[in-house]
This record gives sequence, structure tokens and C-alpha cells, in this order.
Amino acid sequence: FYNVFPGVMSLLPGKHQTAFTNLDKLKLFFQEEIRKHREDRDPSSPRDYIDCYLEEIDKVTAGTRFLYSDITSSQVN
Repeated sequence: FYNVFPGVMSLLPGKHQTAFTNLDKLKLFFQEEIRKHREDRDPSSPRDYIDCYLEEIDKVTAGTRFLYSDITSSQVN
């Protein structure tokens, strides 16, 4: 139902509303963490998954499959 009518789901009450809200908060959290990592990252000393992913983004050219938006999705999953 959600895939067919995604706009309708936001109008219906239920526990899915809490899940959607929490997912949005989680995405914002990861976006902020990614921003912080970009600012103080040392490519010669990766601290975690985010640093490694950012390193891969730097290695490849624009237009490839490594995108900044993908890292948020991979963190949430």
C-alpha cells in the first residue's frame, strides 16, 4: 500500500508515523555526522565507516556510484 500511495500514509494515524519520524531523525543525525567527518577527516587515519566511505568518494570521479547521499542510506540500513 505504501509503495502505491506514499502520500496517503502520511495522513493515516498509526505506529508507522512514529517509525517515519524516527527514521527522519536518524537520517538527520547521520547527515550531521558526515558533515563533521568531512571537516576534520584525516585521510591517512580513518576512524570509522564514514571516513572510509568518504575516502572512496574521493578516489572516484564525479558521476559514479559513490555519492554523499548514498552514505546516509547505507548508515540507516
